[in-house]
Amino acid sequence: MLAFLAQLLTQGEDDPIAQWIDKAAMGLPLDVDAVDDPLDLDPLDRLASNVHEIRNRVAHDSRGNSALAAWILAFNEAVSGLRGVRAIPQGPGLLSVLQESIRALKATMPLIKGHLPNEAKARSLTRLVSTWLDRACSALLGKVKVVVSTNAATLPVGEMVEISLSVHNQGPLPLRNLNISTSPDWGQGETDYLAEDAKMAVELVGTGPKKAGTFTLSVEWSANTLDGQPIDGVREIAFNVVDTISDTGGIDLDIGGSPYVCGDPVRPERNDVFFGREELLDQIRRQVVQSGNVVLLEGNRRSGKSSILWHLEGTNAVPGWLGVYCSLQGAEGSKDGVGVPTVEVFREMAKSIAKSMQTLDDKTPLPDGTVLPPGKKLGIAKACRYGIGETSSFSDFRDYVEVALESLSKHDLGLLLMLDEFDKLQEGIDSGVTSPQVPENIRFLVQTYTRFCAILTGSRRLKRLREEYWSALYGLGTRFGVTSLPPEYARRLVTEPVKGRLTYSREAVERAIFLTSGQPYLLQCLCNRVFDMSAQLKTRSVTLDLVDQAGNALVEDNEHFASLWDYAQSNRRRFILALCHKEADSPDFLRLGVIQERLFSYGIEVSDEILIEDLEFLRELELIELVGETSGGHYVLAIPLMGTWIEKQQDFAAVKSKARFETEDHHE
Repeated sequence: MLAFLAQLLTQGEDDPIAQWIDKAAMGLPLDVDAVDDPLDLDPLDRLASNVHEIRNRVAHDSRGNSALAAWILAFNEAVSGLRGVRAIPQGPGLLSVLQESIRALKATMPLIKGHLPNEAKARSLTRLVSTWLDRACSALLGKVKVVVSTNAATLPVGEMVEISLSVHNQGPLPLRNLNISTSPDWGQGETDYLAEDAKMAVELVGTGPKKAGTFTLSVEWSANTLDGQPIDGVREIAFNVVDTISDTGGIDLDIGGSPYVCGDPVRPERNDVFFGREELLDQIRRQVVQSGNVVLLEGNRRSGKSSILWHLEGTNAVPGWLGVYCSLQGAEGSKDGVGVPTVEVFREMAKSIAKSMQTLDDKTPLPDGTVLPPGKKLGIAKACRYGIGETSSFSDFRDYVEVALESLSKHDLGLLLMLDEFDKLQEGIDSGVTSPQVPENIRFLVQTYTRFCAILTGSRRLKRLREEYWSALYGLGTRFGVTSLPPEYARRLVTEPVKGRLTYSREAVERAIFLTSGQPYLLQCLCNRVFDMSAQLKTRSVTLDLVDQAGNALVEDNEHFASLWDYAQSNRRRFILALCHKEADSPDFLRLGVIQERLFSYGIEVSDEILIEDLEFLRELELIELVGETSGGHYVLAIPLMGTWIEKQQDFAAVKSKARFETEDHHE
């Protein structure tokens, strides 16, 4: 009896169909729930192409020994429509192919007669493919996007107007029984069927508000998907209500040039895009104006530190002080390694001091002992090269500071040296081209000369530097963080620069702030994209959908996100970022323990200590944030647009593999 059972269990081990199933299963996930995007049909495309070969072998095998012969012939026919499916665009055609394959696969199940291991494998493969196709159909049917817009962005006060509302089905599939209504009630519209990428016009009539300002019309829509599921949504359209409209009756759709600054620091002459930093500027002034205290501005890249320094530059920003902006990024680099040589650090500071003193319309003393007449600009760099030597660079610079302070005292001014990107010095110190004594030299000047003060900017990771030369300097200063804008100022940054040209709906403003986490650089970049798209689309009303569209365009070619990705410094931390985005909509919050479980399930085993260090590192870079109390808090991406960039630019499986290999190498 045992021998008979053993024969049954081993029967078919040489069955080519069973062997093909084993090979095919290696290219498929064990569980469809593990598939990130069910509409990524490449694995099923390959499966459908590969099954044709085994089908031909079975069809021409006169012996017909395999119990799975009838099944494989039917299975091949059922998935034949999936060959080349990767090339079919998302739409009704793809849905038809998927649904037909599902129907045909169901018919193959009765052809699997027995319950031995090979038959079980065939059933599992059929169920897996069917389940995948079911999920793909659901995902395709769920991709509904209805966009409403209008070119009429301006309404006259208190007058009856007629406007045309455009309703665009931007989803991949048609919609049925589409109904449109508005609040307040300016009209309705309906259609039994709106094809994919088709538009319908709804004519509205209403009376404009009696006061000038912003008027919001809520557009409510409801429809059925092709499988009969009800769906609905609401969008806001904002109008600028004005006292009079030009006699031509038309709207000038030329909105001019973009006011947003997306690269350089925002200087005082561009206060139309500088919001939310007044309180911080006042705090800095209070530290400097009487006591000359050192100020440390901490913030990550593109947080707005340079813009703040430029608003403290000159003689008018801080009473009694000449604010001198100096960026070490402008100094001459070293041929021997990364960083700025020590002598070039002091030359760059001396050059910045001399250029700022020129604005006083007085004779400007130079480091080489010469004097530059008022109005003359040439000669400063040369004087710094000759006046500050390589062998005694700090002594020469100190001598020049004394001369500069003496000259400034005639104007009742002290010297406020503002050093931007000061932690760049660490690169030079690490490579040996910058003396570790430089921070001590700055500290000496601050402590020695009462009318010499400094503002230093750097990343939040500066507090990790425990070297004595850093702690001695940074122990002198008062720290201020530079981070996201408060919501009320972020709203002003979105709307005020384009007032009278573009009108944002309330939800569009909030969406822009949410996507960028209120970070001024990213917010201006996003609004700049919105501005450009509005000009191209010839619309002056900005909706939530337009903001989303601009966000998707921004992540395609903005280097800022790639830089943030690189700053993570390890593949495991990058995978944590990708995991935070992937699990953003999961019902399970990403608490510390949950993250560790997720990492382990992906083959990445790390200790509590290492994981906590990784999370703290990412928090300092403001890439993730802890939501809730420390004991029960969970982690999320700090910038939602970063998640969009990860989704579009990074392969989750590739990031996972790199993180796993990196962790394994570390353990070895």
